[in-house]
Amino acid sequence: MPVSPTLLLIELHGTTPSGTQRALTQAGYLLLQAEPQDAVIAYQQHLPDLVLLDLSHPEAFHAVQNIRKTSNVPLLTHSLQPSLHTKVQALDAGADDCLDRHCPPVELLARLRAQLRRNVPALPSDVQAAGLNLNLESREVHFGQERIQVTSKEFELLELFARSPGRVFSRGEIERRIWPDYQGDSNVIDVYIGYLRRKLEQAGAPGLLRTKRGLGYGLLDEDI
Repeated sequence: MPVSPTLLLIELHGTTPSGTQRALTQAGYLLLQAEPQDAVIAYQQHLPDLVLLDLSHPEAFHAVQNIRKTSNVPLLTHSLQPSLHTKVQALDAGADDCLDRHCPPVELLARLRAQLRRNVPALPSDVQAAGLNLNLESREVHFGQERIQVTSKEFELLELFARSPGRVFSRGEIERRIWPDYQGDSNVIDVYIGYLRRKLEQAGAPGLLRTKRGLGYGLLDEDI
Protein backbone atom coordinates (compact mmCIF):
# COMPACT_ATOMS: atom_id res chain seq x y z
CA MET A 1 0.00 0.00 0.00
CA PRO A 2 1.53 3.37 -1.00
CA VAL A 3 2.10 6.08 1.57
CA SER A 4 -0.99 8.32 1.78
CA PRO A 5 -0.51 11.81 0.27
CA THR A 6 -0.32 14.64 2.79
CA LEU A 7 -2.29 17.85 2.30
CA LEU A 8 -1.43 20.98 4.27
CA LEU A 9 -4.48 23.19 4.89
CA ILE A 10 -3.40 26.78 5.47
CA GLU A 11 -6.37 28.65 6.87
CA LEU A 12 -7.93 30.38 9.80
CA HIS A 13 -9.33 27.68 12.06
CA GLY A 14 -12.56 26.26 10.66
CA THR A 15 -12.52 28.17 7.36
CA THR A 16 -12.52 25.08 5.13
CA PRO A 17 -16.04 23.57 5.14
CA SER A 18 -16.33 20.45 7.28
CA GLY A 19 -17.82 18.55 4.33
CA THR A 20 -14.73 19.31 2.27
CA GLN A 21 -12.41 18.14 5.03
CA ARG A 22 -14.45 14.97 5.43
CA ALA A 23 -14.27 14.28 1.67
CA LEU A 24 -10.49 14.79 1.69
CA THR A 25 -10.05 12.37 4.57
CA GLN A 26 -12.31 9.78 2.97
CA ALA A 27 -10.31 10.10 -0.26
CA GLY A 28 -7.18 9.05 1.64
CA TYR A 29 -5.45 12.39 2.24
CA LEU A 30 -3.67 12.98 5.54
CA LEU A 31 -4.65 16.48 6.61
CA LEU A 32 -2.27 18.87 8.35
CA GLN A 33 -3.27 22.39 9.36
CA ALA A 34 -1.57 25.73 9.92
CA GLU A 35 -2.52 29.40 9.97
CA PRO A 36 -1.29 31.71 7.18
CA GLN A 37 1.26 33.52 9.35
CA ASP A 38 2.88 30.12 10.06
CA ALA A 39 2.62 28.83 6.49
CA VAL A 40 6.30 28.66 5.56
CA ILE A 41 7.39 27.12 8.87
CA ALA A 42 4.60 24.54 8.65
CA TYR A 43 5.49 23.70 5.05
CA GLN A 44 9.19 23.25 5.84
CA GLN A 45 8.36 21.12 8.88
CA HIS A 46 5.93 18.75 7.15
CA LEU A 47 6.96 18.89 3.45
CA PRO A 48 3.44 17.93 2.32
CA ASP A 49 2.55 16.56 -1.10
CA LEU A 50 0.00 19.35 -1.69
CA VAL A 51 -1.01 22.67 -0.16
CA LEU A 52 -4.53 24.13 -0.03
CA LEU A 53 -4.46 27.75 1.13
CA ASP A 54 -7.40 29.97 2.05
CA LEU A 55 -7.09 33.56 0.79
CA SER A 56 -9.23 35.29 3.41
CA HIS A 57 -6.28 36.11 5.69
CA PRO A 58 -4.25 39.31 4.96
CA GLU A 59 -1.04 37.26 4.93
CA ALA A 60 -2.39 34.69 2.45
CA PHE A 61 -0.81 36.07 -0.73
CA HIS A 62 2.54 36.54 1.02
CA ALA A 63 2.31 32.93 2.18
CA VAL A 64 1.83 31.78 -1.42
CA GLN A 65 4.82 33.79 -2.57
CA ASN A 66 7.08 32.62 0.25
CA ILE A 67 6.28 28.93 -0.25
CA ARG A 68 6.75 29.25 -3.99
CA LYS A 69 10.19 30.83 -3.55
CA THR A 70 11.60 27.52 -2.31
CA SER A 71 9.27 24.82 -3.63
CA ASN A 72 7.29 23.65 -6.64
CA VAL A 73 4.79 21.81 -4.44
CA PRO A 74 1.27 21.78 -5.95
CA LEU A 75 -0.38 24.78 -4.30
CA LEU A 76 -4.09 25.45 -4.67
CA THR A 77 -5.95 28.42 -3.21
CA HIS A 78 -9.58 29.00 -2.44
CA SER A 79 -11.79 31.88 -1.38
CA LEU A 80 -15.46 32.69 -0.98
CA GLN A 81 -16.68 33.48 -4.52
CA PRO A 82 -13.26 34.73 -5.68
CA SER A 83 -13.37 37.61 -8.12
CA LEU A 84 -11.40 37.63 -11.35
CA HIS A 85 -8.91 40.00 -9.70
CA THR A 86 -8.43 37.60 -6.77
CA LYS A 87 -7.85 34.65 -9.10
CA VAL A 88 -5.29 36.57 -11.16
CA GLN A 89 -3.54 37.81 -8.03
CA ALA A 90 -3.34 34.28 -6.60
CA LEU A 91 -2.01 32.78 -9.82
CA ASP A 92 0.54 35.59 -10.23
CA ALA A 93 1.69 35.02 -6.64
CA GLY A 94 2.52 31.41 -7.51
CA ALA A 95 -0.65 29.40 -6.96
CA ASP A 96 -1.46 26.58 -9.39
CA ASP A 97 -5.22 27.07 -9.10
CA CYS A 98 -7.83 29.26 -7.42
CA LEU A 99 -11.21 27.81 -6.48
CA ASP A 100 -14.42 28.82 -4.81
CA ARG A 101 -14.28 27.70 -1.19
CA HIS A 102 -17.64 25.97 -1.60
CA CYS A 103 -16.89 24.19 -4.86
CA PRO A 104 -18.19 20.60 -4.89
CA PRO A 105 -15.73 18.27 -3.12
CA VAL A 106 -15.70 16.01 -6.18
CA GLU A 107 -14.29 18.91 -8.23
CA LEU A 108 -11.66 19.74 -5.61
CA LEU A 109 -10.56 16.09 -5.46
CA ALA A 110 -10.27 15.96 -9.26
CA ARG A 111 -8.13 19.11 -9.29
CA LEU A 112 -5.89 17.70 -6.55
CA ARG A 113 -5.42 14.47 -8.52
CA ALA A 114 -4.53 16.50 -11.60
CA GLN A 115 -1.90 18.45 -9.66
CA LEU A 116 -0.40 15.26 -8.23
CA ARG A 117 -0.13 13.78 -11.74
CA ARG A 118 1.48 16.95 -13.06
CA ASN A 119 3.93 17.19 -10.19
CA VAL A 120 5.07 13.57 -10.47
CA PRO A 121 5.03 12.68 -14.19
CA ALA A 122 6.97 9.48 -13.70
CA LEU A 123 7.88 7.78 -10.48
CA PRO A 124 11.22 5.98 -10.26
CA SER A 125 10.97 2.24 -9.72
CA ASP A 126 13.72 2.34 -7.09
CA VAL A 127 14.51 4.42 -4.03
CA GLN A 128 18.15 4.37 -2.96
CA ALA A 129 19.66 5.69 0.26
CA ALA A 130 22.46 4.76 2.67
CA GLY A 131 23.37 1.68 0.64
CA LEU A 132 19.78 0.43 0.55
CA ASN A 133 17.81 -0.17 -2.62
CA LEU A 134 14.01 -0.32 -2.40
CA ASN A 135 12.17 -1.53 -5.50
CA LEU A 136 8.72 0.07 -5.44
CA GLU A 137 7.24 -2.39 -7.91
CA SER A 138 8.42 -5.68 -6.44
CA ARG A 139 8.52 -4.29 -2.86
CA GLU A 140 11.95 -5.84 -2.41
CA VAL A 141 14.76 -4.38 -0.30
CA HIS A 142 18.46 -4.98 -0.90
CA PHE A 143 21.58 -3.89 0.93
CA GLY A 144 24.32 -4.45 -1.61
CA GLN A 145 23.68 -7.94 -2.94
CA GLU A 146 21.87 -9.02 0.22
CA ARG A 147 18.10 -9.20 0.03
CA ILE A 148 16.23 -8.17 3.18
CA GLN A 149 12.83 -9.80 3.71
CA VAL A 150 10.35 -7.20 4.97
CA THR A 151 6.62 -7.06 5.58
CA SER A 152 4.34 -4.54 3.90
CA LYS A 153 4.39 -2.13 6.86
CA GLU A 154 8.14 -2.51 7.28
CA PHE A 155 8.58 -1.59 3.61
CA GLU A 156 6.37 1.50 3.99
CA LEU A 157 8.33 2.63 7.05
CA LEU A 158 11.69 2.07 5.39
CA GLU A 159 10.48 3.84 2.23
CA LEU A 160 9.45 6.87 4.29
CA PHE A 161 12.94 7.09 5.81
CA ALA A 162 14.77 6.32 2.55
CA ARG A 163 13.04 9.12 0.65
CA SER A 164 14.47 11.64 3.13
CA PRO A 165 17.77 10.28 4.47
CA GLY A 166 19.06 12.37 7.34
CA ARG A 167 15.64 13.71 8.24
CA VAL A 168 14.22 12.93 11.67
CA PHE A 169 10.54 11.94 11.64
CA SER A 170 8.55 12.46 14.81
CA ARG A 171 6.37 9.68 16.19
CA GLY A 172 3.28 11.70 15.31
CA GLU A 173 4.30 12.12 11.68
CA ILE A 174 5.16 8.43 11.34
CA GLU A 175 1.77 7.52 12.76
CA ARG A 176 -0.04 9.88 10.35
CA ARG A 177 1.79 8.55 7.32
CA ILE A 178 2.09 4.83 8.04
CA TRP A 179 -0.74 4.14 10.50
CA PRO A 180 -3.37 6.82 9.63
CA ASP A 181 -6.13 4.90 11.44
CA TYR A 182 -4.03 4.37 14.56
CA GLN A 183 -5.52 5.61 17.83
CA GLY A 184 -4.35 5.47 21.41
CA ASP A 185 -1.02 4.84 23.09
CA SER A 186 1.02 1.95 21.78
CA ASN A 187 4.60 0.94 21.15
CA VAL A 188 3.85 -0.11 17.56
CA ILE A 189 6.51 2.24 16.15
CA ASP A 190 9.18 0.98 18.55
CA VAL A 191 8.27 -2.60 17.67
CA TYR A 192 8.62 -2.03 13.92
CA ILE A 193 11.81 -0.02 14.32
CA GLY A 194 13.16 -2.98 16.30
CA TYR A 195 12.15 -5.42 13.56
CA LEU A 196 13.88 -3.34 10.89
CA ARG A 197 17.03 -2.82 12.97
CA ARG A 198 17.45 -6.56 13.47
CA LYS A 199 16.91 -7.31 9.79
CA LEU A 200 19.35 -4.60 8.71
CA GLU A 201 21.97 -5.86 11.16
CA GLN A 202 21.57 -9.41 9.84
CA ALA A 203 22.14 -8.06 6.33
CA GLY A 204 25.37 -6.35 7.39
CA ALA A 205 23.94 -2.86 7.79
CA PRO A 206 24.00 -2.13 11.54
CA GLY A 207 23.26 1.38 12.75
CA LEU A 208 21.40 2.61 9.65
CA LEU A 209 18.25 3.41 11.64
CA ARG A 210 18.96 6.09 14.20
CA THR A 211 16.96 7.39 17.13
CA LYS A 212 17.09 11.05 18.14
CA ARG A 213 15.96 10.99 21.74
CA GLY A 214 12.85 13.10 22.19
CA LEU A 215 12.65 13.89 18.46
CA GLY A 216 12.07 10.71 16.49
CA TYR A 217 13.67 8.34 14.01
CA GLY A 218 15.49 8.51 10.71
CA LEU A 219 17.85 6.84 8.28
CA LEU A 220 21.59 7.31 8.75
CA ASP A 221 23.04 10.36 7.05
CA GLU A 222 25.86 12.71 7.89
CA ASP A 223 23.35 15.24 9.17
CA ILE A 224 21.47 12.97 11.58
